[in-house]
Amino acid sequence: IDLVIGCGGWSVPLLALAYLIPASSNAQWAAVFYTLALVANYPHYMATIYRAYGRADRGQHQLYTVWLTLALVALGALAHWQVWLIPILFTAYIFWSPWHYSGQNYGLLMMFARRGGLTVTDPTRRRLRVAFIASYVMLLASFNEGGASDPLVLSLALPAAITRSISGTAMIVFVVAGLWAMVAMSRLAERRALVAPVMLYVTQALWFVAPTAFSWIAGSQPPQTRYSSGVLALMHSAQYLWITQYFARRGGLTVTDPT
Repeated sequence: IDLVIGCGGWSVPLLALAYLIPASSNAQWAAVFYTLALVANYPHYMATIYRAYGRADRGQHQLYTVWLTLALVALGALAHWQVWLIPILFTAYIFWSPWHYSGQNYGLLMMFARRGGLTVTDPTRRRLRVAFIASYVMLLASFNEGGASDPLVLSLALPAAITRSISGTAMIVFVVAGLWAMVAMSRLAERRALVAPVMLYVTQALWFVAPTAFSWIAGSQPPQTRYSSGVLALMHSAQYLWITQYFARRGGLTVTDPT
């Protein structure tokens, strides 16, 4: 379970499924993933709310739990009146989601490295962070190449020459910085301890680097909405519920505790 869900080991079959389904089946695809959201995505939101508002230290995070939340509620209400805001808000969600997923993958990699007793120096940590940011930049650049594939998603409509130059540079950074960090961690380490960190690095590559490379070969963009709110959302949510289960057990709660 740690490797398949926590480290994203099931990425290959799920991403292959996402690309094999034809564009003409978008409606059916969306219905399937909204159904799966009932068992993974929505519970992951509720787990976040419980972690944010059910803790004794919630007062330390009022900027997010109170003020930013109120601002988002007000903005959502305003969008019902000023409908031109809807594509802006939806685009922000679609573009921000991969950044959020990258942060979780990076955090899990650090957690597994510490759990495995690996030595992670500050330079190694910085290289990993740079690698993960670079992979996000790749996907973001491809999202803004040409026109958007969804009427609710805005795009900068950048020329392919610009987006592919950015993506190509980011890919080199991802590979060099990431492998440099992995080699540094592998010194004087047991091979078993490297399995989870390496798998999370590969998962990040499959989630963000591979779609861009595939788009170059296929001559098309990665599907923004299908990608950010579909298969990636499912895998990310399952990861988060796996993390929540760990915290619940550590805190003395059972996973089925109704509170």
